[in-house]
Amino acid sequence: MSIRTRLAMAIALLLVTTFVIFGFVLIRSVRATLVDQVDEQVKQTATRYKPEKTGSYGTGGQGSYGGVTAGAHPGDGSLSNSPSGQYASSTGSGDYIRPIARFVYSENGNLLVNEPCGYPEDPKAPPLMPPIPSQQLDAIIDEVVTASSQDDALEYRMLVQREPSGNVMVTAAPLDDVDAAVARVVQIFLGFGAVTLLGAAGAGWWFIRRELRPVDQMVDTATGIAAGDLTRRVADADTRTELGRLGSALNEMLTRIEESVEAQIASETRLRRFVSDASHELRNPLTSVRGYAELSRQGAIATPDAVDNAMNRIESEGGRMARLVDDMLMLARLDEDQSLEMTPVDLSVITRDAVADFRAVAPNRPVDAAIADSAMITGDALRLRQVVDNLLSNARIHTLAATPVHVTVVRDGHDWVLSIADDGPGLSVEQQEHVFDRFWRGDPARTRSRGGTGLGLAIASSIVEAHGGTVDVQSAPGQGATFTVHIPARD
Repeated sequence: MSIRTRLAMAIALLLVTTFVIFGFVLIRSVRATLVDQVDEQVKQTATRYKPEKTGSYGTGGQGSYGGVTAGAHPGDGSLSNSPSGQYASSTGSGDYIRPIARFVYSENGNLLVNEPCGYPEDPKAPPLMPPIPSQQLDAIIDEVVTASSQDDALEYRMLVQREPSGNVMVTAAPLDDVDAAVARVVQIFLGFGAVTLLGAAGAGWWFIRRELRPVDQMVDTATGIAAGDLTRRVADADTRTELGRLGSALNEMLTRIEESVEAQIASETRLRRFVSDASHELRNPLTSVRGYAELSRQGAIATPDAVDNAMNRIESEGGRMARLVDDMLMLARLDEDQSLEMTPVDLSVITRDAVADFRAVAPNRPVDAAIADSAMITGDALRLRQVVDNLLSNARIHTLAATPVHVTVVRDGHDWVLSIADDGPGLSVEQQEHVFDRFWRGDPARTRSRGGTGLGLAIASSIVEAHGGTVDVQSAPGQGATFTVHIPARD
C-alpha cells in the first residue's frame, strides 16, 4: 500500500471520526434544546390550569374539573358541558389539535379530568402513570420527567403536581414533534456530511498526490541512479517546502557523489596511465642495461675502451631509472599528503637562489628578475625550491639558448605570486590542457638527452597544491609561455 493511500485513509478516518463526534454532540444539543422548550410549555400550561381554590380547576365551578365530569373514566368520551370543557380554539369539528395533555386524578386514583392531546376524534394515548398513591408517584412530584405512552407509541414530558386538596394534576406534552425534528436534522446532517466527506476525500487525495509528487520524483531519480545514470536529478525542487528542500539537498548530494565518482574514475585512469607510462619509461633503460650485460656475458665487449663505454652507459641508465623512481615516489607521497615539512619560509630567498643557479647553468641566457624583498609563506623550503627549479628548467629545455626568461615575485591580495615567463614558441590550447599531466611531453619527438621524464611540471603542480596554492599557464603559439604560482601568504 502506497504512502498516499495510507495518508488518504488516515485523513478519511479522521474526518469520519470528527464528523461522528460533531454529529452526536449537535443532535444531542438540538434534542436537549427542543426538550427544554417542551418542558417550558408544560410548566406554563400547568401554571395556567392551577386551581384557584381547593377543588376548583380552570373556570369550572366547585367540583367541576373543566374537561370531564367527576368520576369519568379515561377514554369513555364523556365531555363536560362547562365552558372550560369546550375547545375554545376550535374553528370546526376535528380541526383543533390539543398540543398538551392534562389529567386530574383523585387521591385514590380516580380520573377527574381527561384532556388528551391530539385531535378530539383521534386522541393520542395518555402517558403511563405510576400507581396512585405510590412511592413512585411521590418521587416525581413537581419534576418534569420522561414517560412513555400507555401503548408505547410515543414519549411524553410529564409534570405531576399535588394540589392542596390532595388531587394529582398531570400535565404532559408528547415528544413526537421533537423526534421528527431531530430525525430531520439527522437526515440533513447525514446527507450534507456524506457530500462533505466525499468532497474532502477527493480534495485530500488530490492535495496529497500533488504534495507527494517530489517523493515520486526522488524515487524515479534514485532508480535512474541505481541503473547507472549519475546525471539524474530531482526536478522542480521547491525550497519553500520541506520536500522541496529535501529534493534540493538530494540534488546537492548527488552532485557531490557524481563529482566524487568522476574524480575516482579520473584518478583510476591517471593511475593506470601512470603505471603504463612508468613501465614504458623504465623499459628503455632496463633494456639497455640488460643488453650491455648480455654483451659482456657473451664476450662481445673485449677491449678496455668498450668495457668503459658499457659501464658508463649502464651507470647513466641506472641514474635515469633512479631519478624516475624518485620522482614517482615523490608524487605518490604528495598524493597521500606526506613528505612535507611545513615551516615559515621566504619565497623571495628561495627564488633568488634558484635564479642564481639557473644563471650558472645557462650563463648565456638573458634572465631578468623582479623579486620582492621578502615573501613569507608557510611551506616546505626544499619542495618549493624544486618547484622553482622545475619551472626554470622547463623554460631552459623548451626554448632556444638566447631566449629571455622573466622571473617575478609580487603580492596579490592574500597570496604571493611567483611568475616565470619566457619568450619562446609558446603552447597550443591542447598543450596547455595537458602540460601538468604526468609523463606528458609537449614534443614527443624530442630526445631523451634534451627532455626529461615528463614529471617535472606534474611534480611542481602537486607540490603547489599541497601548499594550498594553484599553478597555471598562459600561452599562445609564438607568444611565449607564462607559468604563474599562487601560494597563500603567511600572516
